[in-house]
Amino acid sequence: EIQLMGLSDRNLELVKNLGLQRLVNLVETLPDEATSTGSKAEGLNTEEQTEDQKKKMLIGAHENLVKIDDENLSKFQDLLRFLKNED
Repeated sequence: EIQLMGLSDRNLELVKNLGLQRLVNLVETLPDEATSTGSKAEGLNTEEQTEDQKKKMLIGAHENLVKIDDENLSKFQDLLRFLKNED
């Protein structure tokens, strides 16, 4: 299970506008135990990526957003076209 918690108002709005709330559990108010050191919550790990890897990840991520919600196509079609034709 993936939970998103502690999002700013703007990030919460973006998650909802993109339809991501269908895939994750949104925790809009943090429970007291989430701030303690005994919490099972863990952040995302970061890794080094080449520019080509970043580009492929961006294309894949935006294609997945379109799969999640067809309304996202109008939001990202120009970006996807640009990224796919950029070489």
